[in-house]
Amino acid sequence: MASPYGKRRAVPASQGINSLALAAPNRLPNAVLAAVIILAIATLLDLAAFTKSCRYNKPNVFVLGVTFSVVLMFGVEVGILAGIITSLGLYLQLTSRPRL
Repeated sequence: MASPYGKRRAVPASQGINSLALAAPNRLPNAVLAAVIILAIATLLDLAAFTKSCRYNKPNVFVLGVTFSVVLMFGVEVGILAGIITSLGLYLQLTSRPRL
């Protein structure tokens, strides 16, 4: 289920980032640009959906934790690859033991 506010918040946030980046990239300090990006991303997060997902499927929380920590330590590409490998390993483990 998609968030009802996701698309409406994403468009103004991206417009604000684009206007700041094009208007004054050399005039604004990096801290100001970082604050704008953090605020734009913070409005896109949906913590209620995250907690509902955590209650629904506990093994996916492990995959999320591995992916998040590897992204922070090694970068986005390695983190996504680690998430895919972890998810596939978890899937194979769960499907290799059928319920009888």
